[in-house]
Formats: sequence, structure tokens, C-alpha cells
Amino acid sequence: MGAKKKPITTWSLADLGVDSAAVGLGAASVRTVDVAPTPARAAGAIFTDDLQLSSHLADFLAGRGFI
Repeated sequence: MGAKKKPITTWSLADLGVDSAAVGLGAASVRTVDVAPTPARAAGAIFTDDLQLSSHLADFLAGRGFI
């Protein structure tokens, strides 16, 4: 509760000795080229047979380079 009563110090760029051209969007080293929404998730598969499950699992892992 004591933290609510503490003063909050606000610093400007001049107070910190920072050039305004060195910060912000103009000085950013990364540029956003394109923005696109994420694709919708596809429905999952349900396997009831153990043999079918193991073959699909092996194909899934092999397709992503895990095995």
C-alpha cells in the first residue's frame, strides 16, 4: 500500500541526454514489411486403432524431420 504514495519521476529525453533522432520509429533497426492474419486451425484427427495411430504418428514426425 505504501507504493501507491510514492512519487513517480518522469524523465524527458533531454533529462537523459538522448538525441530524439536516436530513438523511436525512425531509429528502429527492424522494419515491418508485411502483416497477415494467422491461418485458421484445421480440425484434428481422431484415431481409434493402435496400428493406425502409430503409422500416422510416425508419418507426422518424419514429415517434420523429427525422426
